[in-house]
Amino acid sequence: MPTSQQHIERAKRNQRFAEHLDLDTSEFRDWIVTGYFYSVLHWIDAYLVRENRKTEDGHAFRNTQTNNLKELTPISRAYRKLYSYSRNVRYELVDFTAEDIRRDVLPKVREIREYVERLLASRTSN
Repeated sequence: MPTSQQHIERAKRNQRFAEHLDLDTSEFRDWIVTGYFYSVLHWIDAYLVRENRKTEDGHAFRNTQTNNLKELTPISRAYRKLYSYSRNVRYELVDFTAEDIRRDVLPKVREIREYVERLLASRTSN
Protein backbone atom coordinates (compact mmCIF):
# COMPACT_ATOMS: atom_id res chain seq x y z
CA MET A 1 0.00 0.00 0.00
CA PRO A 2 1.36 3.46 -0.85
CA THR A 3 2.43 5.69 2.01
CA SER A 4 0.78 8.95 2.94
CA GLN A 5 3.74 10.82 1.44
CA GLN A 6 3.42 8.92 -1.83
CA HIS A 7 -0.24 9.95 -2.02
CA ILE A 8 0.75 13.57 -1.37
CA GLU A 9 3.30 13.45 -4.18
CA ARG A 10 0.74 11.94 -6.56
CA ALA A 11 -1.82 14.56 -5.55
CA LYS A 12 0.65 17.31 -6.40
CA ARG A 13 1.62 15.60 -9.65
CA ASN A 14 -2.01 15.29 -10.77
CA GLN A 15 -2.59 18.94 -9.96
CA ARG A 16 0.50 19.94 -11.96
CA PHE A 17 -0.88 17.93 -14.89
CA ALA A 18 -4.24 19.70 -14.71
CA GLU A 19 -2.55 23.09 -14.42
CA HIS A 20 -0.28 22.31 -17.37
CA LEU A 21 -3.26 22.34 -19.75
CA ASP A 22 -4.45 25.83 -20.61
CA LEU A 23 -8.07 26.29 -19.53
CA ASP A 24 -8.84 28.82 -22.23
CA THR A 25 -7.38 26.99 -25.23
CA SER A 26 -7.25 23.30 -24.37
CA GLU A 27 -9.60 20.89 -26.05
CA PHE A 28 -8.95 18.52 -23.13
CA ARG A 29 -10.93 20.18 -20.37
CA ASP A 30 -12.37 16.78 -19.48
CA TRP A 31 -8.84 15.73 -18.54
CA ILE A 32 -8.36 18.93 -16.57
CA VAL A 33 -11.45 18.13 -14.48
CA THR A 34 -10.32 14.51 -14.11
CA GLY A 35 -6.79 15.52 -13.15
CA TYR A 36 -8.06 17.84 -10.46
CA PHE A 37 -10.41 15.17 -9.13
CA TYR A 38 -7.61 12.62 -8.90
CA SER A 39 -5.48 15.21 -7.15
CA VAL A 40 -8.03 15.59 -4.35
CA LEU A 41 -8.61 11.84 -4.27
CA HIS A 42 -4.94 11.40 -3.35
CA TRP A 43 -5.14 14.13 -0.71
CA ILE A 44 -8.00 12.16 0.88
CA ASP A 45 -6.03 8.93 0.63
CA ALA A 46 -2.97 10.59 2.19
CA TYR A 47 -5.07 11.41 5.23
CA LEU A 48 -6.70 7.98 5.39
CA VAL A 49 -3.34 6.22 5.19
CA ARG A 50 -1.83 8.52 7.82
CA GLU A 51 -4.71 7.70 10.17
CA ASN A 52 -4.59 3.96 9.39
CA ARG A 53 -8.13 4.15 8.01
CA LYS A 54 -7.39 3.14 4.41
CA THR A 55 -8.57 -0.44 4.67
CA GLU A 56 -10.05 -0.72 1.19
CA ASP A 57 -9.53 0.65 -2.29
CA GLY A 58 -12.13 2.17 -4.52
CA HIS A 59 -14.42 5.13 -4.82
CA ALA A 60 -17.25 3.65 -2.74
CA PHE A 61 -14.99 3.21 0.29
CA ARG A 62 -13.50 6.69 -0.06
CA ASN A 63 -16.93 8.26 -0.51
CA THR A 64 -18.14 6.53 2.66
CA GLN A 65 -15.11 7.73 4.58
CA THR A 66 -15.54 11.35 3.49
CA ASN A 67 -19.22 11.20 4.42
CA ASN A 68 -18.77 9.49 7.80
CA LEU A 69 -15.43 10.49 9.32
CA LYS A 70 -15.97 13.63 11.38
CA GLU A 71 -12.54 14.90 10.33
CA LEU A 72 -13.53 14.70 6.64
CA THR A 73 -17.19 15.69 6.70
CA PRO A 74 -16.34 19.41 6.34
CA ILE A 75 -15.08 18.65 2.81
CA SER A 76 -17.42 15.80 1.92
CA ARG A 77 -19.79 17.96 -0.12
CA ALA A 78 -16.97 19.48 -2.19
CA TYR A 79 -15.45 16.03 -2.70
CA ARG A 80 -18.77 14.51 -3.84
CA LYS A 81 -19.21 17.36 -6.32
CA LEU A 82 -15.74 16.82 -7.80
CA TYR A 83 -16.38 13.07 -7.95
CA SER A 84 -19.62 13.79 -9.82
CA TYR A 85 -17.95 16.25 -12.21
CA SER A 86 -15.24 13.71 -12.99
CA ARG A 87 -17.76 10.95 -13.66
CA ASN A 88 -19.86 13.30 -15.79
CA VAL A 89 -16.97 14.30 -18.05
CA ARG A 90 -15.77 10.71 -18.37
CA TYR A 91 -19.01 8.78 -18.77
CA GLU A 92 -21.74 11.27 -19.65
CA LEU A 93 -19.45 13.32 -21.93
CA VAL A 94 -20.41 16.57 -20.23
CA ASP A 95 -18.35 19.50 -21.47
CA PHE A 96 -16.95 22.00 -19.00
CA THR A 97 -16.04 25.47 -20.15
CA ALA A 98 -13.03 27.29 -18.78
CA GLU A 99 -15.42 29.41 -16.73
CA ASP A 100 -17.16 26.27 -15.35
CA ILE A 101 -13.80 24.98 -14.16
CA ARG A 102 -12.78 28.30 -12.63
CA ARG A 103 -16.14 28.71 -10.89
CA ASP A 104 -17.05 25.14 -9.92
CA VAL A 105 -13.90 23.02 -9.85
CA LEU A 106 -10.96 25.14 -8.73
CA PRO A 107 -12.51 26.48 -5.49
CA LYS A 108 -13.38 22.93 -4.39
CA VAL A 109 -9.90 21.67 -5.23
CA ARG A 110 -8.37 24.50 -3.18
CA GLU A 111 -10.77 23.90 -0.30
CA ILE A 112 -9.99 20.19 -0.09
CA ARG A 113 -6.24 20.52 -0.54
CA GLU A 114 -5.89 23.26 2.05
CA TYR A 115 -8.13 21.46 4.52
CA VAL A 116 -6.32 18.12 4.21
CA GLU A 117 -2.92 19.83 4.36
CA ARG A 118 -4.00 21.39 7.68
CA LEU A 119 -5.18 17.98 8.94
CA LEU A 120 -1.89 16.37 8.01
CA ALA A 121 0.13 19.20 9.54
CA SER A 122 -1.82 19.09 12.80
CA ARG A 123 -1.30 15.37 13.06
CA THR A 124 2.46 15.63 12.55
CA SER A 125 2.83 18.49 15.02
CA ASN A 126 1.10 16.59 17.86
